[in-house]
Amino acid sequence: MRNLRMLSPELRPASAREFPCIETIDLGVQFGELSVLERINLRIAEGEFVSLLGPSGCGKSTLLRVLAGLLHASTGEVRVQGLPVGAAATDDGRLGLVFQKPLLLPWRNTLQNVLLPKELEHGGNAVGTLDRNQARKMIGLVQLEGFETSYPSELSGGMQQRVAIARALMSNPGILLMDEPFGALDEITREALNEELLRIWQSHETRLSTLVMVTHSIPEAVQMSDRIFVLAPRPARLVEVVDIPLPRPRSPEEPELARITAHVRRLMRSITCVA
Repeated sequence: MRNLRMLSPELRPASAREFPCIETIDLGVQFGELSVLERINLRIAEGEFVSLLGPSGCGKSTLLRVLAGLLHASTGEVRVQGLPVGAAATDDGRLGLVFQKPLLLPWRNTLQNVLLPKELEHGGNAVGTLDRNQARKMIGLVQLEGFETSYPSELSGGMQQRVAIARALMSNPGILLMDEPFGALDEITREALNEELLRIWQSHETRLSTLVMVTHSIPEAVQMSDRIFVLAPRPARLVEVVDIPLPRPRSPEEPELARITAHVRRLMRSITCVA
């Protein structure tokens, strides 16, 4: 279903809309008496790139961790390809996760960091030639050839995040969840990595199909996404789903893109003022 990513949501086949890749049903999360998420209902089709956008601290990262199965919902449920999160049995249902910080092990070089998921799969045992070749392929995919033996301290912030993406792709996920992956980087590096991420997602070199990204950047969300789920301040509630039925690559000067960006800005200002 890779060709779905080139289509706007309303042009996708009915089957892709009726059987969501990820679905939340009246999802709620509470920490003690603190309500963080409230009745969140999302439907994300296979092949979509969607962003979770909202004010800082509204619960976006919490929602992403629930989608990943790292946190349990207090109410409601999460289903991945029709199964409860964590129970998806097929390779296409496997989830990759990229955090805001690369979280690389400083005593391991690039190749060793990328190989870490495979070592964990093998119970800590040494990996074989196939896994090493796969790791080198992922390193090449994020354009870090020649840095296989470099340690994190020898890499820039953007390069470290590329290593983190390569590591997440080692499990060959069909779904990639990203928690503000480029939020700590400067604007130029962030734009470059956004382009790299789109290139990887649109390529046929991985099985990656569906991508969910947390961001607080309106331009990033509009530039990257098929749809934006806009969340109100805590407790997070879904206030609007913004469709972006525009082909890629997109130019910020494009009138329709500028119109959508202005609409999202007005929406964000309105919910922030209400909070």
